[in-house]
Amino acid sequence: MSKHVRPPKPSRIYFKQWRLWRGLAQQRLADRIGTSKANVSRHETGRQGYTRGYLEALAAALGTSPAALITYDPSTPKPILILWELAKPRQRKEAYRMLQGERRIAG
Repeated sequence: MSKHVRPPKPSRIYFKQWRLWRGLAQQRLADRIGTSKANVSRHETGRQGYTRGYLEALAAALGTSPAALITYDPSTPKPILILWELAKPRQRKEAYRMLQGERRIAG
């Protein structure tokens, strides 16, 4: 049986913010993860705990990591690690090469 996890207060979950950031209606997201619109709503408002499986399915449907869904709001200004996570693989390679070059100059 799956264990439900409720984040401790005052922790936030950012399910709704990620859904809106991706431009999805609750029903569309529900269809993507095989659940109901009401279930998506209950998770977004914190009225229902989430399982690891739900978090992983939600992350896959929203194109992010499970950790991102409970760590940060994608619509706020981005710290460097968030930018890294949102970057495409080619952008990550380019950024890494640039940072390596800067390190050689400074060191």
